[in-house]
Amino acid sequence: MKMATNLTFSTSQTNQTPKSCHSEKCTCDTFWSLLQQTSYIKLSNKTGNNQYRLEVWYEQRARRIAAIYARIYLEMEKELGGNPNLKGRFYWMGLGAFASKTVAATFNSWVTTTGLWAAKVRYVPKWAEKYRDAAKSAHIFAKGNLWLFMDVAPWHWAWALSPGSFEQCKASRNASNYVAPVKKALNALPWASTALPGVKGFKLTYEIQEAFKKLPLIENLKPYSKKALEFQIKHLKLIAVQEQKNILQSICWDHPWMRLGAEMQRWAKNPKTFIRFHSSYEEEPYAVYLQRLKESGGNHAVESFNRHGMPLPQAERVKYRLKEDPFSYAPDNMKAEKYDSRMKWILDVADKYHNLMSDPKSREYIEGHLQTIAGWIGSTKKGETDESWNDPQGNQ
Repeated sequence: MKMATNLTFSTSQTNQTPKSCHSEKCTCDTFWSLLQQTSYIKLSNKTGNNQYRLEVWYEQRARRIAAIYARIYLEMEKELGGNPNLKGRFYWMGLGAFASKTVAATFNSWVTTTGLWAAKVRYVPKWAEKYRDAAKSAHIFAKGNLWLFMDVAPWHWAWALSPGSFEQCKASRNASNYVAPVKKALNALPWASTALPGVKGFKLTYEIQEAFKKLPLIENLKPYSKKALEFQIKHLKLIAVQEQKNILQSICWDHPWMRLGAEMQRWAKNPKTFIRFHSSYEEEPYAVYLQRLKESGGNHAVESFNRHGMPLPQAERVKYRLKEDPFSYAPDNMKAEKYDSRMKWILDVADKYHNLMSDPKSREYIEGHLQTIAGWIGSTKKGETDESWNDPQGNQ
């Protein structure tokens, strides 16, 4: 998929006067179009003069998204309004980086790889047909990862660049009103035919409006002071509702493949739903430890980890003197496809993240891993994916 990005919004007659300029008013539609263009270019590889192709590998795309979230949190992108003195105002972005890292790790896992390969098998026993559709949930997972980013990143860039423009234009964001080249490129992205209606064209929601009301309050206080932290966690939880209820429930969790995938995961108890505030993909040992801990009451799990030379999950907390363990497992009774059930865990994860970030030593640990993730901005992989890895229909 190639995307033209040489946008021309207006023309003016040139003259012979050196250093003269022509002023042109930037409308809200232009403002949002430029920011939306930025979102898909950052996930694309340049193929020619003003020509870009979306990174086709799901894992590499998720790594880039994680990197951009980390960079927004760390205020690294000065050209997009990043201000290191205000680090922490975009509080959700730090948590979002770890969430997208977890998505990337999922695409890298043997469970996903095997499942997508198995989904290609043409003939399967009748009893196994629905299990093949469960494996296809990976495509819907990739869809949610991509289109959540398309929604949430431009809101944050808009504020960072100009809070005044954000306030003036927030009610005007609507994909239907983007300039023609951006609208064309957006509609060429995977799953656009169902994702754009599902996210209601990126229109302003109550959650976005309320979340961004907290930003001036955060910016006017000392970063990570007790009062600032109160507003930061409120901002984060509002964005969490935006992503889970307004975006992902509609375009992911209501899809039959995703619901079947969640059902199968509960039945198999593998992979364990889990998030770790770390830049590493090595999360399976933690799930193994939890299972053995549950089965044996502790002793067998400890002995097994010692025998295999693997550090106990709690060892990281002790080594770095963290306020608490930097990981969270979903409860066994969680039904991921149901918003209320899933959201209980999401808010628990938010509180754990907040507890860690409220402590200077723990925050240093978290931000160190965000710095590593921020370096994934150019993640790519050579070669073409086959159809099992990059849903050719693109309209699920």
